[in-house]
Amino acid sequence: MLARKYKFSVREFSGNSPTVFSGRWITVKAHKNDISHNRVNVVVGRGAIKKASQRNFVKRVALDVTKDKSGFFRDRNNSKDILIIIKSASGLDELWRKELIKELGEAVEKCN
Repeated sequence: MLARKYKFSVREFSGNSPTVFSGRWITVKAHKNDISHNRVNVVVGRGAIKKASQRNFVKRVALDVTKDKSGFFRDRNNSKDILIIIKSASGLDELWRKELIKELGEAVEKCN
């Protein structure tokens, strides 16, 4: 799990934030914050995945990928709030998970 200080509420996120990355499975938006570290939130809508247990699984996978990136949450001057939006999930098989992790890795690198 990710510590609470590295998460934020979607209500805190600015609606007119620019899109940093847009791929087949995800869209990533970023907004500068006044805190000394990056924060992240993952949104998975009911339209993308029907079952709540599967939505929670996808959120955990996405948060684990961001947590594993070295230095992502390190203190810095240009810290950001990063919103990861899962567009759709055709199936939660192993191939989909690998593609999602690869795409998340690319998006996190662009945010740094």
